[in-house]
Amino acid sequence: MDFADKRAVVTGAASGIGRAIAAELAARGARVLLADIDSVRLEEAVAAIGAGASWQLCDVSDHAQVEALAATASERLGGCDFAFANAGVITSGRMTRMSPTEVDWILGVNVRGTWSTATVFARMMQDQTEGGHIVLTGSEHSLGLQHAGAAIYTASKHAVLGLAEVLRAEAPENLSVSLFCPGLVGTALGSGPRPEGLAASPPQSEAGRMIQARGMSAEEAARRALDGVAAGEFYIVTHPHSLRAAEQRFHEIEGAFARQAPWFEGAEKVGRQFGDGRSHRRAQKPPELEETNRAIHPSGPHRPDRFAVVPGLHELRRCRAAATPGSCLKRTAARSSAPRWNPGSTSSTRPTNMPAARPRRLPGGH
Repeated sequence: MDFADKRAVVTGAASGIGRAIAAELAARGARVLLADIDSVRLEEAVAAIGAGASWQLCDVSDHAQVEALAATASERLGGCDFAFANAGVITSGRMTRMSPTEVDWILGVNVRGTWSTATVFARMMQDQTEGGHIVLTGSEHSLGLQHAGAAIYTASKHAVLGLAEVLRAEAPENLSVSLFCPGLVGTALGSGPRPEGLAASPPQSEAGRMIQARGMSAEEAARRALDGVAAGEFYIVTHPHSLRAAEQRFHEIEGAFARQAPWFEGAEKVGRQFGDGRSHRRAQKPPELEETNRAIHPSGPHRPDRFAVVPGLHELRRCRAAATPGSCLKRTAARSSAPRWNPGSTSSTRPTNMPAARPRRLPGGH
């Protein structure tokens, strides 16, 4: 996919990843409309990018402002080929200590703002003969890497994952969708402007600055984002250690199903009753990835006999700051004495920490 002479809109573009994406788009030949709530930084960004870039103020939590942004894109650019719903905010604090104002702000920008951007520009693109591409900025938090102090931000990024997956399932053939899930990037995400009524961000601690400094550069993250879009990827990721967190989540879910709702012959017929399966068809892996998947998981990616209890979230938090992020998970997994049990086995012996087997009920049975 070529970005030359394409039309692009980027929200949250006054700084950080958004600004870097706008600059990378321009470097690849696109005309870019930058949107944010900080006019000073927008002017600086456009001046640095140069010809082909322009800006407009837009608070994405206000749907009318997003519609106005789309109208500006039509007027200045003649439409939009790529829309990056990138605006996002964060404030740290334990979930039970967050104020309603903080929660409303984070969800208003990260969820409603992303929905507004994706919705407004998807409608525009559907009416264009050439269609378009929507990119929603999620996070490694969307995939399973969680830590204390970011509950509402994490919830918002899970919502973005849901929005992206459903938009992909609903989209017509001329509209494509990507979900950008970067790991730690060296930006000042938590230091931006805050709405009236919220206290200014506290100064970042020395430890926080050290961790942030170890993050990927915004420029490298932007390059990977555009490379992923050009390759037609849905999930666009940046940090290998995020896979460990996603695997941990899947293994725990897989274990829950193995114990509580094990697979039975005919279960796929029940699943087909819910929807037409279109999203699964569109998400089908390319044939060349199947061989790789079999090499990694010889017994198949969904076999319950692969389930084993894996380390807790505190280990993931340690991985976040580790020099080799995945290594602590491997060490912890090696130390784990958790039972490994195959629910499909004919043996009646079950680990002592697992409940007794329940009678299996088929659909319509009693």
